[in-house]
Amino acid sequence: MILGDVQPGDAEHALAVVRHVADQHQPHTVLAPSARDRSKERLVAHRAAMEGITLASHFYAYQTATSGLEFRPHLFATIEKVLDRKLRALEAYGTVPDVAHLDPEMARITARYWSRFSRHLEVEPLELLRNPKSEAQPAASGAASENVASEGDPAAA
Repeated sequence: MILGDVQPGDAEHALAVVRHVADQHQPHTVLAPSARDRSKERLVAHRAAMEGITLASHFYAYQTATSGLEFRPHLFATIEKVLDRKLRALEAYGTVPDVAHLDPEMARITARYWSRFSRHLEVEPLELLRNPKSEAQPAASGAASENVASEGDPAAA
């Protein structure tokens, strides 16, 4: 689900939309922007997802181009098998001036940069916010771990 350009004043609307979609689809796994993002719009989306999707058992936060230095992933999902598809999706945006995060080559570089913490060549860094396998959920300021999501893990999807 994509909320589009959600403004900070649209928090209640964003929450209503997220709850509606969550009620209809009952997601098992959720990926949302990190709470450590500098974008106010992404923070609204993060809060709406956290508050609006309460029954999802797996909840992860991803890094964006506006994530701050505080972003600290807990696991690294291998994306080697899907990276080419992700790059083709980014190519659909074409060349957008001053938007490096839509550049397919930047996406590959980022995936390889984070792989230094895993056994894989290309990974997606994720903050673990909710997972039934873990009784204690990571603290908001938890340090990065060297966990690697296996291909069977929902984070690897």
